[in-house]
Amino acid sequence: MRNLLFILCLLTGVSALAQEENNTPTPGIAKHEKSAMTAEEREAARKAWFEQFESRFEKASYRHEGLEVPYRTLHLAPEKSDKEALVIFLHSSKGRGVDNRGQLRGSVQTVVKNLEKIGEKVLLVAPQCRPDRRWNENYATLGDKMPIVLKGLIDQLLADHPEVDPTRIYLVGDSSGGAGVLYALDAYPKLFAGAIAAASYPHKSNSAAAIAKTPVALSYSDFDPEKQALTRDLAEKIDRKGGEVRYTPLKGYDNEGTRFSPELLEWMLSFRR
Repeated sequence: MRNLLFILCLLTGVSALAQEENNTPTPGIAKHEKSAMTAEEREAARKAWFEQFESRFEKASYRHEGLEVPYRTLHLAPEKSDKEALVIFLHSSKGRGVDNRGQLRGSVQTVVKNLEKIGEKVLLVAPQCRPDRRWNENYATLGDKMPIVLKGLIDQLLADHPEVDPTRIYLVGDSSGGAGVLYALDAYPKLFAGAIAAASYPHKSNSAAAIAKTPVALSYSDFDPEKQALTRDLAEKIDRKGGEVRYTPLKGYDNEGTRFSPELLEWMLSFRR
């Protein structure tokens, strides 16, 4: 039965891709408006939209043994009386920096939009990785590896936000951030209630047995068939280990709506530790 569900999930992902548009609309700009705007007007509209999006987040930082980790927080559906779920978003390599701003560009915008569609009470946290580090680094020459740093940040967040339900901690990542999700699931197999490792492929050191302890959604695009096959193989290994896994084969680059769909986020949030 589990293998059947796995196959059905794969077919559903292919079907969703067939319906998805080839291009992601510019945030905050309707298609009919975009076609009538000059390049300068489009750029101004994008800048204004991003500034409004950024203003919704609060700034903060976490220090781990001399390493400064800037991050942003956003409370979604704060009017609800439930305890908050904690969703950590790990950006791609393009979001690296020290400005506590770059991590708010890109896929996190789709994640926020789709979490709002779901309507659950969530504390979304978007940390920023330094330019000389990566969420998926596999070395310790610069101090503790990033999964250890991330665990320290989560401990601090739980102390600072008693409204968070500790049984509902989730990890979502895109590209190198998605690979960072796999490293974190390896290092802390009993910490997260669910995870999404999007547009990322596994490292040879990743353990299917450890990752299988957390419900996880995996995806990778066909622009690199070899790496896509590695991701599919990991999903199959997790399935054989008895883990809850969803695998979606992506097409091309413009697929944020698929890899962070409301349905997938809702699936992830349905699990508790």
